[in-house]
Amino acid sequence: MNIKEFPTVKATRIGPPPAWALLQRKLITTLEDAADIFVEKYCSSDLSTYYVQDVDDIYEIMHNWGLFYALGGDDRILDYALGFWNSTTRYYEETESEASSVNRHPFYMPQLHNEFWNLNIPYNSDWFHIGEGSQSFYDFGLADPNLEENMRRSVRFAGLYIGEDPQAPNYDPNYRIIRSPYHGSEGPLRHAGSKVTLLHSLGETTDDLDYVKAWLDHASYGGFNHRSITRDWERWQQKDGRPIGGDQDNHLYPTVKNLEREWWNTPQRAQEIASVFDKMALDGDVPENLGATAMVTNAYLYTGDEKYRRWVLDYVEGWIERTKNNGGVIPDNVGPTGKIGEHRAGQWWGGLKGWSSDDGAASNLLISVAVGAESAHLLTGDDAYLDLLRSQLNLLIENGDRDKDGQFVVPMRYGIDGWDDFQPLKIYEMAHLYHASLEKKDYDSLVSLRESNSSRDWNAVDSQRDRRSGDAEYGRFQYYDGRNKDWPVKIQNAELNFVLTMIETMRQDIRSTEEIIYDNHWPPKHSEYPSRRDYGCEAANPLVMKGLTQVTTGAPQNVYNGGLQRGSVRYFDLDRSRPGLPLDVAALVYKIESDVIGIQLVNTSTEKVRRLVVQSGVFGEHNFTDIRIEDTQSDVSILDPLAWLEGQRTFSEQVVRVNGRHFIVELPPSRSIRIEAGVDRFANQPSYHNELTAP
Repeated sequence: MNIKEFPTVKATRIGPPPAWALLQRKLITTLEDAADIFVEKYCSSDLSTYYVQDVDDIYEIMHNWGLFYALGGDDRILDYALGFWNSTTRYYEETESEASSVNRHPFYMPQLHNEFWNLNIPYNSDWFHIGEGSQSFYDFGLADPNLEENMRRSVRFAGLYIGEDPQAPNYDPNYRIIRSPYHGSEGPLRHAGSKVTLLHSLGETTDDLDYVKAWLDHASYGGFNHRSITRDWERWQQKDGRPIGGDQDNHLYPTVKNLEREWWNTPQRAQEIASVFDKMALDGDVPENLGATAMVTNAYLYTGDEKYRRWVLDYVEGWIERTKNNGGVIPDNVGPTGKIGEHRAGQWWGGLKGWSSDDGAASNLLISVAVGAESAHLLTGDDAYLDLLRSQLNLLIENGDRDKDGQFVVPMRYGIDGWDDFQPLKIYEMAHLYHASLEKKDYDSLVSLRESNSSRDWNAVDSQRDRRSGDAEYGRFQYYDGRNKDWPVKIQNAELNFVLTMIETMRQDIRSTEEIIYDNHWPPKHSEYPSRRDYGCEAANPLVMKGLTQVTTGAPQNVYNGGLQRGSVRYFDLDRSRPGLPLDVAALVYKIESDVIGIQLVNTSTEKVRRLVVQSGVFGEHNFTDIRIEDTQSDVSILDPLAWLEGQRTFSEQVVRVNGRHFIVELPPSRSIRIEAGVDRFANQPSYHNELTAP
């Protein structure tokens, strides 16, 4: 359909803008100001930052700037985001001449090959970290899907996982497995000694035995945890073999049931353990690799090529089949021939960031499962793929219990002693499940969680980043459940307060550029690590906008470790021919049901007409059936303002047939409109491209 053929509705209600709308416009302009200050103070002329750490931590700094532009941030925001991403990618690229040609920061280490993760730091080449670093890259598809460089990258990066790059044989199509928990542009890591691990924070190198030692001491992280280097290195150097992370006996169990202290002092035993380690830790697939489905889905959204869709479904279906064969529990380790527990005598637990890791299901496993389920569901609209996530949440609930205070808790880990580490179940993955399905059974699960979690105030709102905790989802659910009517004001006010604080923090940072580079630290200091000078990551990012995304698009915040942004709707500025809300326009999704979306749009300008296009689904995956709006008429002419204000109003419902992905809204000055739009879910194949993004 041509844009000129889109149905058009016109706002008629005149009046002062509601508080949430004024807050939203103020938040947007303040976020733009914060970005300007950050770039001026902490970035060089090529938009690279003065901070150096692991490359995923650097990408995290501006992980949401492209999304902010796509929501309505100024054009310069996209310039900042692209410049930063490209400069970071160039800086960390592995080249033969980089050491001699560039003056590098002491913490620098090349971590990219062909613009994607190499294996120089293996613990950073798993999907937990690749997903963190890829978040901003995915959002560029929403910001501008016509950038040829990023289109080529999306295809090349996906090719690393679908078997199209002979230098990176990460995927085995016969067994539907990614061959190692560690992988990237150099292929899978299958042997600890195949890549010398560099301890960039210490200026040290280790051989393969040292790598195995460190991994067994920090198995949940998969190697030299940069947090542990400064904290525990001295103890480790003294050959203190006490585990720092979880239960050491779990890591090589059941092949090695009682790993002796100082096992590395006997050469034969050291070699035996190293060999066992290679098989159990490196040779085979883990659920965390489901994060790769987002990267391949990203390529599909750019190209529409069926091969990407087919790969995502094949890979997810492989894990669905393994889960079914394992009695409903997703196994956390699969061997090189696709067998569950192939290197663990059939034992389904013990793999990297799996059920027995320090975090267990709480942080890593469920996140990855959510990404895989969402990706397959997005590409098909088939709710059956969501069962992969739903089944694991139900599994935890079924094995739950009451703690000493009477609170319902669920197990987050499984090991030698069975289910363990009971904690309250958080809302993060469950909120994503419900948004994807909009089914009553998933709604009921959330209600049940609320009833069993009386210690938490579900209406409370704060400004924390909560990138993985999903704390922002409690208030959002309450709003749509009719129990937190002021949530749009509260969440946007909290974020505005946070951004204003960050601006003031940056202004009071009186250090010179040289001092900032030397310190390798930005304010604010992290409360958990006040003495650390190497902390940055997303803490350096002044743009906190999860609430802005939730309010305007009617969606949960994205799965931080590599999930694609979802949404009930998105917007395009018709007059500026770009994505996002027009200037002066505020948007609120006030109702979300399986077949209807309620949207309120407000023009806060007193002089400008604004026009926008509303799209059903972030990727145009849905259709609008019809839209219903309330038309108001007065029995007195507005040319007599006092009489008009006091006059009688008549209300009538206007119904406009759409039968497509888009409609246009015209907003005269100081006008607002409430729209209830019927939705035909998953009527279209999702794509970054549409009539409004065509070059």
